[in-house]
This record gives sequence, C-alpha cells and structure tokens, in this order.
Amino acid sequence: MDLDLCQVYFDAILKLLDKENRRENIKQLRIFLNRFPLTTNSSKGAKSKKGKEWRLWKITSCYRIAYLYRNSTCISSATALHFGDVLKQNLGIVRQMFQKSSILRICSIGGGSPSDLVALVKILGQNLGNRMSCDIHVTIVDMDENWITTCTTVLQCLEWFRNAEWKIRFVHADVTEMNEEVKNSIKKANIVSIVKFMSECKGGTKKKKLDFKKNLFQKVHDLMETGSLLFLLDCPHNGLSDICGGQSGLLPDSQLLYDVNHQSHKLDKVALQKHAKQYEKLFRSALRYNTLEVFCRAWLKAVDSPPTDGVFLKVLRDRYEGFRNCLAKINIQSSHHRHSDDASAKGWKQFFVAEMKNIGWNRKKIKRALASVEREVLQMYKK
Repeated sequence: MDLDLCQVYFDAILKLLDKENRRENIKQLRIFLNRFPLTTNSSKGAKSKKGKEWRLWKITSCYRIAYLYRNSTCISSATALHFGDVLKQNLGIVRQMFQKSSILRICSIGGGSPSDLVALVKILGQNLGNRMSCDIHVTIVDMDENWITTCTTVLQCLEWFRNAEWKIRFVHADVTEMNEEVKNSIKKANIVSIVKFMSECKGGTKKKKLDFKKNLFQKVHDLMETGSLLFLLDCPHNGLSDICGGQSGLLPDSQLLYDVNHQSHKLDKVALQKHAKQYEKLFRSALRYNTLEVFCRAWLKAVDSPPTDGVFLKVLRDRYEGFRNCLAKINIQSSHHRHSDDASAKGWKQFFVAEMKNIGWNRKKIKRALASVEREVLQMYKK
C-alpha cells in the first residue's frame, strides 16, 4: 500500500509542477524547502513559521506541493493502516453502507490536503473490490480555497476519479461556523473523516482550545445520520481523548468500533527508498516526514441507550494495559495499596465521573458503576 501511495503523490506533484512554468515551479519549490527546512527543534520550527514571509509563502502552490511531499504520504499511510483495521474488524457494517445506496459519500473535515481521502478510497477498493456495486463521491470542507486545484489533481490520480472530476466536491467554508452547506455535507455522508485537523486548530488558551475542539467534534457527531461512520486520526497530544469520549471513547448514540490511544507509525522501508529515489533530482534530497505518532478512533452512529456499567467494565478489560499507565500518572503505586484502596478508587473516579455525568447518569447510577469499576481494576492490578 505504501508504494502505491508514494506513486499517487509523485504523479500528482509532477502534474502540479507542469502547470504553467515547470522549471520556475521547481526552482521556487527548492527555495521554499531550503528556506523552511524540517527541524527536530520544535521551537525553532515554530519560530520560522511566523511572520510576513511565511504567510506570503503559505498562499502559493509551492507550500501545497511541499506539504504533499513532506507530509501526505506518511499521513495517508497511517490512515490506510488504521482505516484498514476498522474495515477488517467491521466489514459487515461497511457492506451495509454500500447496500443502502448507489453512492457512498465521504466527507473530509478540514486539513486542506486530501491525505485522508486518498487512503480511505484506496482501502475501500482494496478490501471490498468486486463487492462494490456503487460509486464513491467525496467532499472536502476547508476554509482555504487555494487547496481546490491541489485536492482535485491528487484525487484524479486515483482510478476512481481519473475521468470523473464531478465526483469531487470542495466546500469552501469555515467548518467552525457550520453553515447549511457544511451541515448538509456532514448529514449526507456515509463516512466522515477528521484527520490531522484538531491538531491544526490554533489560537486561544489551552482550555479555550480544548473547549472549542470538543464543541466542534460534538457538532459533527450530532449532525451525522444513523448508520454513518466517524473516523478520527491525529497526534496523541493536547487532550485529544478528552475531545472525543474521554478515556473510554464512549459516545452517546454511537458504538465505538476502534480505539488506538498511542501508536508510532512508520513508512515501509521499500516505500522510503522509492520516495527518496523519486524526488532526488526534483528536490535534492530535501527532508520529509517518515514517522507519525497516532491516536485513532472510529464510531458507528447508532440509536442506542447510554452505555451500561457492563460497557465500562468491558472497556477496562480490553484496554487494561493502557489504563495501567494512567494509574502510574496519578501516582497509584503498589505501596499505596497497603495504606488504603481509597487512593486508587479516587483516581478512577476522576477518570469516569465526568464522562458518566455527560451522558446523563444520576448520582445513584454513577455510584453503582464506580463500585464495579473500582472492584474490577483493583483485582486486575493486584494480579
């Protein structure tokens, strides 16, 4: 898959460079890559991306081509891996989507680049193959209309859209304002994808950003129709789990299909070699991202009653290793247990009380659920 993704972006970049003056485009792109090199020093990198010069470069085609070169292959690779796992574990659900309509609609929220759509379409074709009796239409919602040509060019390098630009729709809008066109795009979608968008939301204090992202995610989730799939992939930082279901990942009226809290993703070695060889003459071995830290969840929108105590226990059993790290963070060590089990119980209450309140549980039900959770965790922790 990674080799195919490398080829898709290489073909797209060549087409974008051929628009107008190819030689001048390559020259300008090399200047951009040298002026804003990748760096492991985050403060230095952030500093270089401030000021008038950066803002002027960001509206050019050089910036978008450089983004495809540096970022998109790795993002698509990670998206393909995790969305592929979602399909394998829930293939029946996706088949039902195809059976309901002659058109499968995918809506990509924010991000500009079609990195997620490339991966989703490739994986759908790979896993469903001849079973796919319907068509695929995609919608990109983004406030930067400069991405329109880039998105269309990239997607038309896929077989599904090679001679079918009419299947690609770009909604130029600020997704945070949720105008009618954005709302309709989300409502009509069978799959809604939010990839590398939350981490791109800037501005405001940490709390304000967290509240803003949480509200935005909730709005998208509420607009989705029953039977649709919500796929989220981003970097596992900045309270991302708090935005989308907390530590458990459980959402009202939705079934959690897939949950990866933190995983390192790396491009295939053969793909890396091909990537370097393809671009050696064009960009003179300019650096690009080959690894990505990933947080990923997927939900099926369904009409369900709120999660029961048993669901919380199942989450704990399935993800105990991850929760053990959470225990360590709040300083619950084995030595504390000999003093009192209340320390660990209090820690678990901090994790779950807010979530249970959000889904409307009363005090009595919360108390009963906490007792079950505490008992289960303590038994497992002592083993």
